[in-house]
Amino acid sequence: MTTSLSSSGTAMSPEAKSTIKIVFFTLFLDLVGFSIIFPMFPALASYYLEIDPDNAVLQMIFGAIHRLMAAGGADSAVTPVVLFGGVLGAVYSFLQFASAPLWGTLSDRIGRKPVLLISVAGLALSYLLWAFSGSFTLLVLARLLGGIMGGNLSTATAVVADVTKPEHRAKGMAFVGIAFATGFIVGPALGGVLTLYNPLADAPHLSVYGINPFSLAAAVAFVFAIANFFLILATFKETFPPALRKLPHERAVERSANILKLFKPLPYAGTNRTNWSYFLFLFIFSGM
Repeated sequence: MTTSLSSSGTAMSPEAKSTIKIVFFTLFLDLVGFSIIFPMFPALASYYLEIDPDNAVLQMIFGAIHRLMAAGGADSAVTPVVLFGGVLGAVYSFLQFASAPLWGTLSDRIGRKPVLLISVAGLALSYLLWAFSGSFTLLVLARLLGGIMGGNLSTATAVVADVTKPEHRAKGMAFVGIAFATGFIVGPALGGVLTLYNPLADAPHLSVYGINPFSLAAAVAFVFAIANFFLILATFKETFPPALRKLPHERAVERSANILKLFKPLPYAGTNRTNWSYFLFLFIFSGM
């Protein structure tokens, strides 16, 4: 990565390269933990319908799905399970979207490192809850917590902006995209492999503690998050020190925690069209 972070002109500073490597690893592990559950959605639905059929949250979700199917004239037995996975994935992503400006604003006030540590610790806790999710309600709480903490992606990208000069910023942000892509490749593949082993097959008595067929994947995601936490704690140097932190009205560009302001047109020619085009591309690609 050292070579690829250099350029034909002035190279990035060693501090910037080191920081971007940490951000890359942080985003990679975040995305692995986020996507490791993707292959499990159908099995998750079947499992909790079997062991926790009277769960109010589960019944609410499947009730809404059946009403949607009835309105659309769908009658496939597979459709509810597919839509169930879509709901769990969408809730997590929506909470990421809603919390990202909040984490970004908080990092402007208290620094990047504390926000990264808090959010990564929260992700670790969400995976631990998932490992012991003997009820569907606990699984939902784990996903809600994970989605909120997953909004730290905005802080990680802010770190890249902190340590790169304008001429290197696009290159630094490219590594953010690479981390996303790599995490989405490794996460689902790893989840599929880890689901092949069911801890309850060898130790069925562990079910009283909430251990479930998906606990191994949750445990691996937990270990990744803990490793990420200590990596940040030990090696990450604050990129937005107190001397650079100003009140919002003192900044040249104001950051807002209001997610609706994300849709406010920017005063730069061509930027808004590019942003909306990229949004539509990601929307369609994510649906695929």
